[in-house]
Amino acid sequence: MSLIIFAVIPLMFISTSFVGSKVGKLTMEVERLLSKTCAITNEVFGSMRTVIAFNGQETELKRYKSVYQKSHKKNIENTFMVGCTMGLTFFFIFSIYSLGFWYGAKLVRSGEIDAASVLKVFFTLMMGGFSINGVIPSFSVTFSARGAATKIFGIIEKKSKLSPIDNKGKRIELSGKINFKNVTFSYQSRPELPALSNFSISVKPGEKVALVGESGCGKSTAVSLLQRLYDTDQGSIYVDDIDIKKLNIQTFRQQIGVVSQDPILFQTTIYNNLIYGAQNIQNGYPKMDDVVEACKKAQIYDFINSLPEKFDTVVGERGSLQSGGQRQRLAIARALLRNPSILILDEATSALDTESEKLVQESIEKGFEGRTIIAVAHRLSTIKNYDKIYVCNKGSVVEQGTHTDLMKINGVYTSLVKAQEITGISNNPTAKKNSTIDEHHIYDKNNKHKTIREDHGYKKSSKEGIETQRIHLEKHVLSDYEYESIKIDENTNKKQSYEVYEKRASYKHLFELLKMNISEMKLFIPGFLVTVADGSIFPISSIALSRIFEALNEPNMEMQRRKTDMYAIFLVVLAILSFLTSTFKTYLFGIGGAKVSMKISFSMFKNLINQDLEYFDSSKNSPGALTTRLALEPDDMRKLCVLAFPMVISSLSMFVIGITISLLNSWMLTLAVVATIPLIFYVQAKQSKSMLGILNRNRTEYEKSAQLVSESITNIKTVVSLTREQLFIDRFTKIEKFATSLMIKGMFRYGAYKAFSQSNGHLLYSFSFYLGSKFILSGNITSEKMLGSLCAISFASMAFSQSSQAVSFLPKALVSAQKIVFALNQTPNITVKNDCEASIEQSIDSVKFENVGFSYPTRPDVQILKNLNLNVPLGSKIGIVGSSGGGKSTILSLILRLYDSRNGTLLIENNDIKNWPLSKLRNHSSLVSQDPVLFDLSALENIKYGNQNSTQYDVEQAAKAANIHSLLVSLPDGYNTRVGGNGGQLSGGQKQRIAIARALLRNPKILLLDEATSSLDTENEAVVQEALDKISETRTTITVAHRLSTIQNSDWIYVMRDQAIIEQGTHVSLLRLEGVYNNLAKKQFL
Repeated sequence: MSLIIFAVIPLMFISTSFVGSKVGKLTMEVERLLSKTCAITNEVFGSMRTVIAFNGQETELKRYKSVYQKSHKKNIENTFMVGCTMGLTFFFIFSIYSLGFWYGAKLVRSGEIDAASVLKVFFTLMMGGFSINGVIPSFSVTFSARGAATKIFGIIEKKSKLSPIDNKGKRIELSGKINFKNVTFSYQSRPELPALSNFSISVKPGEKVALVGESGCGKSTAVSLLQRLYDTDQGSIYVDDIDIKKLNIQTFRQQIGVVSQDPILFQTTIYNNLIYGAQNIQNGYPKMDDVVEACKKAQIYDFINSLPEKFDTVVGERGSLQSGGQRQRLAIARALLRNPSILILDEATSALDTESEKLVQESIEKGFEGRTIIAVAHRLSTIKNYDKIYVCNKGSVVEQGTHTDLMKINGVYTSLVKAQEITGISNNPTAKKNSTIDEHHIYDKNNKHKTIREDHGYKKSSKEGIETQRIHLEKHVLSDYEYESIKIDENTNKKQSYEVYEKRASYKHLFELLKMNISEMKLFIPGFLVTVADGSIFPISSIALSRIFEALNEPNMEMQRRKTDMYAIFLVVLAILSFLTSTFKTYLFGIGGAKVSMKISFSMFKNLINQDLEYFDSSKNSPGALTTRLALEPDDMRKLCVLAFPMVISSLSMFVIGITISLLNSWMLTLAVVATIPLIFYVQAKQSKSMLGILNRNRTEYEKSAQLVSESITNIKTVVSLTREQLFIDRFTKIEKFATSLMIKGMFRYGAYKAFSQSNGHLLYSFSFYLGSKFILSGNITSEKMLGSLCAISFASMAFSQSSQAVSFLPKALVSAQKIVFALNQTPNITVKNDCEASIEQSIDSVKFENVGFSYPTRPDVQILKNLNLNVPLGSKIGIVGSSGGGKSTILSLILRLYDSRNGTLLIENNDIKNWPLSKLRNHSSLVSQDPVLFDLSALENIKYGNQNSTQYDVEQAAKAANIHSLLVSLPDGYNTRVGGNGGQLSGGQKQRIAIARALLRNPKILLLDEATSSLDTENEAVVQEALDKISETRTTITVAHRLSTIQNSDWIYVMRDQAIIEQGTHVSLLRLEGVYNNLAKKQFL
């Protein structure tokens, strides 16, 4: 009998495996599409300044929806296949019951076995059925895990060609001799376009060598190859006469310091960011004296010392809480602390004001005297004193020599120099000595000079103070990943803290969230009916099973055959019904749950991207954390709907019908069993509560690890350059170990409750059997009634096992529900939702600041603007210059209303900016930032980000004005070429030109240029500047610049220092004033 039954089991596994393979493929496709949505959200949350400035919220919502809806469709297909898998399983369970009893009855009639043996086999089968029933709800999770495992093992087993953690290669101390010999290289994404072609340069130990040329000519590629971020296609690179492929990668990179044109800082303290630059921090942290000295050389120490938290100050995501100049100086200090044999400066001072740049350049040259320096530069004043200058064009060297030699050639380099000349400046050494005002003087409102203190307002620290800082900092260095965020969020006047709100997770949030999504839950009604029917099948089958037991003892063999055949057919009917109900139960709840999850995801994403910039400045709302929440929380609600709801409904149905049938057989036995139910419910409640506490603590740690992974992968080039791979691995491991320890501490109690919940079916069955036998012996019930009641109770007890599994989904859903409700109810201080209330209809042209003061919400104690008065008349071209970190970029942020001023008034067309509709304000303004953000889209889509309704012709005209058209048409896919994450497939200059084209396509009333041409070579800058000057004739333009050549034709120029305006006038009048502006101009003269 057993062998006959077991013969069916392979058929069950074959059929379910066939359907399961389909499920596996669909699951992998769903996971792939969902990973794309995660990539989109991470990119968007990390680029919110650009998204907000260009009113790109709707564009990003459409992009997110388009990918998510594809995953939704695949998920629906997958849900149906999962339902078929479950339906087939139950079909075979009941079919085996039917076959077993039919064949067992036949053996009884033939006299080969007795009825008792058949019962033994049956109860064994029933226990097996219970086990399979317990496994089935985990099918979908198992299929998802299998799909994820494929990707995980693919990542684990992938071998890096340039692994920094292996021990291969020679370990030598570098002297700094470098030779590129006929190097040719193409990026894998564009193998047909060589970035370098027969590129050859020679650098002697201790030489200062510069690479100049138009953007995209291969300069940054060359220094990337020198760091061995890539390997050459042809030719070789030698360091100290050794092919770099033969050197140990980690040791080699540790002796190279890098400062890039777009410096990356990590979301931790200033101190931690600085010591990441040290060579061997695993063997001990650098001395505080060395850190301070590096900061002083980089001209950043005084700024750090002015901050309330000093070196303990958190810099924000990618250093977003610092100005471009401050980030660059911190990166320079980080490189100086490394004390490398080779220093690479890739536009390292492009974001610095002229004074700071000169001082930093002098510090670098003095501090690295005798060391090899390779600089990539567009601002030629920074490299004119270098030992050798290589002029690059289309991946090859076209000129080389010193500044003087190249000027004599009167070739490409000379034309670059002439393009950077500032009108009205002479470099005649016989000029009057007093033509340059001392840098310790500023010009006040009354045209009188007044002296400021010798240290420029900076505080000098005593050695004792430095030592105190060292002791304090070394306690905190490399501590838990986001301990600093507490300090940030304490200073925000946002809504109540996330942690306080998190403690209030309750069913209230769950019911509120379900109520919001009631329209998506319509399919739950037919799903409910199908699930009730599905839950009733097992208890109803107990009637047939108890009748079969009676039929087996029937003395009339013909009657026995008829009865057993009839009940066997009845079980086959139940098998078919079970297949249908299981399939459609899963399918209907699957569709409903997927719709609920999709709506929640869309609502969350929409509300998050409509928050103001202040929201994203908080470390609690970093891109990694928000992406994790958006991926996990709606999915927890989906699992509740798809898995928990059907199990609860089915369990209730199974329990009620089972108890009813049991009551009809023996009310005494049934009531005795029902009396134990409160204990079971109590244990399940404790199980849920214990899991809730575990999840509350663990979810926070998970978000930290996700943020760390996001940050390290997004900024992998910086991680590699700093040779900090092992550090980030250790930090990730530390967070995960801590999260695991939290889980383990709570799992013992949870496991005890879970064990009891899982075993209560067997305990209940045992208890029922014991009582039933007592009642039979006392004559209260017959054995047939006892058997019928026992079968019904056995199936009813399955309800508790299922409800126990449903309970495991509930804590996650509760935690996620309260976070989702909190996210959906989050209201920004600056919102586009009140646009309909505004009634201003004027054109947006003029801007006026009246006594405006501002501090960033994360640092209210640090004043960025002090009583600023600034007037921008209609159609004027205004230039703003001054020291980095002086508040220039903040002015542009306030005009776009990315923030609100703390005091004073900002007027647009003589109306308070707070009264303007945000959509109109931002639609008629266009920003080109110092660090342009491009999205992982085509070049065409990135340019059209400025105006989604523009035509191809409009796009091309904007690209031509930005001098990027010829490059784009030369690419294999033309304008449809993808630019990569953050424009990673393009050079810095190419990214900036696309950003300029994007801004021009918008045809704005106000054009805001924040160091818009800082990454451009001189030739492209001249072309683009000419286009900007032409366009500026018909609109209001505000330009923030360090290169004075870009603003010398402005109608009015404001000079800022110490968060205030100290000089103003035209280019000519400011030169005649012989003040700060004149001094800056002279320092930039070549």
